[in-house]
Parts: sequence; C-alpha cells; structure tokens
Amino acid sequence: MQLNNEILHDFINCQYKAYRKSKWQKGTISEYEIIYNQLKHTQKINFEKKLLGNNKQIRSNLAFDIPITKSSFFLNFTFINDNLSLTLDGIEFVSKKNFLPLFVTPFEKVTKVDKLFIALQAALIQNEFNIHADCCNVIYGQNLKQIKFKLSSFAQTTKKIIVDLYKTLSNSVPPSFQKNIHCSVCEFQNNCFEKLVERDDLSLMPSLKAKDILQKNNKGIFSVRQLSYTFRPKKNLHQKRKFLPELKALAIRENKTFVNEIPNIKDSTTEVFLDIEGIPDRNFNYLIGVKALFFLG
Repeated sequence: MQLNNEILHDFINCQYKAYRKSKWQKGTISEYEIIYNQLKHTQKINFEKKLLGNNKQIRSNLAFDIPITKSSFFLNFTFINDNLSLTLDGIEFVSKKNFLPLFVTPFEKVTKVDKLFIALQAALIQNEFNIHADCCNVIYGQNLKQIKFKLSSFAQTTKKIIVDLYKTLSNSVPPSFQKNIHCSVCEFQNNCFEKLVERDDLSLMPSLKAKDILQKNNKGIFSVRQLSYTFRPKKNLHQKRKFLPELKALAIRENKTFVNEIPNIKDSTTEVFLDIEGIPDRNFNYLIGVKALFFLG
C-alpha cells in the first residue's frame, strides 16, 4: 500500500478515517471539503500567477525522476515509489540533495494541522529519497503571505506519528474511534455517528475532552449510561458547583432537565440585542446589528 496525501492528512484528524481510506472505502464527500478544494485550487492558480509575475521560472506536474538543477522551482511535484505517492503543492530545490517543501492554504491563518501535514510529507520524503529539508514554507491568505518554520520543531511529533501510521494501517483490526471536531466535515460522519450512538459512547458528550474520556475509561466507564450512575448530589445545597458531565448524563438517562443553579436575571426597562457577523480566520466583521427594546412601566 502506498501512502498518499489523503491518507496522511486523514491520519492527523482521525486514525479510523485514514484506516478506512487505506482500504479504499468511500463515503459521502461533505460540502465543506468540496468548497475547500475549490478554494485551494484557486489559491494555487493565484500563487502561480504571482510567481510568473515575478519572472520566476517554474514547472508543473512533474515527478522525482527528472534532472534537478540548483534553484529549480516546481508546482504539484510528486514523489513516488513502492511505499508512497506524495504530491507537494510546491518545491524549491536549493541543491540536488536539499529541498524546501511548500504548502498552499486558502485561509487567512496557518493552523497546526497545516504545519504538521507538510512536516510529515517532508519527513517521509527524506526517509525514502535520500534528500534533506531544513524548513517548510506555507503560502496563505488572499495576499499570498508566507510563513517559514523549521522542521526540527516537529521532529519528535512526526517521528511518533509515522510509527503509529504504519502500525495502524498494517493492522488487520481497525483502530477505535471517538467523535471529534473533524466529524462535522468527514465523509463517514453518518456511519460513524450511528455506531457511536449504538455503543452510547462518551465522546457524544461535547463537554468531555479526549483526556477526560481516557480517565473515565481507566475507571471502567465507557458509556454515557455508566457515567450517569456516578453522579452524587452535593451535601451543601448552598455551595456553588461547576457544570458536571455526570449530571448531564443523568439527565439524558432519565430524560429530565436538572437545574444546577437558578439564574438570577434582573428585570430591566431596556433590552439591547447585539448581533455580529464576520469571517473568523480573517478577523473581519462585516455586519453589526443592534436592536433595543424599551418597556414603559
């Protein structure tokens, strides 16, 4: 089996998804992924135009079997052998044995996942093709800004992920999975959600983080129903108590609403409602609405 960009990116977000894709399973592509691919394609075209405008000599859609000269710049460059087939958005060869990988994202902010993905690409390419990279470059935003980071800052993380990646994909048994933030845009979300509901999985409760779920599992608690039986009412009724997932699990089990603390909302003759719409990754708010209500006594 060849590692490719899709499996590599999926493994960062969900090991179970990467395992299914490695077995050639297909789901329903989400609208988010369709739009993202369109935006990324447009971003790559704009980046190529910028390079051409700067009189940069570039070549596209090539593989690592062509003559490499110093300061060669390529777009959509593929490294392929029996073990992997990885395509970089861009690559600049500083020399025949030293390269600078490049990743293009249409968003205004570079995420940790973006950096980790290209760092994994670079690490695998170094292992398989006997060439070296010191840094990676990310092109992002409408203005095609650039950010460069050292691969050494991700060295330990990428090494561990690569070991886990080969171990997981070579296993005949799929890895366990939980609901996470990627589920909302995943092509397998409906199928996985049905399985999570069937086993009453703790990850269905958004208030529980992965480390919290692991702690519960270590105590023998694996389902929302089991968690509900761990709730204990407080002895001091006047003592304030933070939100408890055990209480929420109990409410789900008994199909009831429990009030942890009765809110004290003061009456006012004036009520103001504020609504702000914007684009979060650009830190840009394009619409602000205010509505005021006055009550005459």
